[in-house]
Amino acid sequence: MRANTILRRCVPIRAPISTTNARGTRIKGMGMADQQDNLAREREEIAMRVANFKATQERFKREREEYFATTLGNARSGAGRPPHWSRSDHSAPL
Repeated sequence: MRANTILRRCVPIRAPISTTNARGTRIKGMGMADQQDNLAREREEIAMRVANFKATQERFKREREEYFATTLGNARSGAGRPPHWSRSDHSAPL
């Protein structure tokens, strides 16, 4: 197996920040108005996501209740009939 060696620079770079950023590479900070606008947009997005989540949960709840009512109704309507496995004719093949 062969190992690769990564060489380190032994001489530190000591250029002053002003020289390094002299070409116009300035990191732009966010102004207060921009921050407030950004926070307002994030709050709106969170509120929208919460509202969508609640609506989805309500829909799931309605679907569960409908399924329960349908299943219970089917079970109750079949209570008067004999089960499918108890045939009166035992000689018939299954």
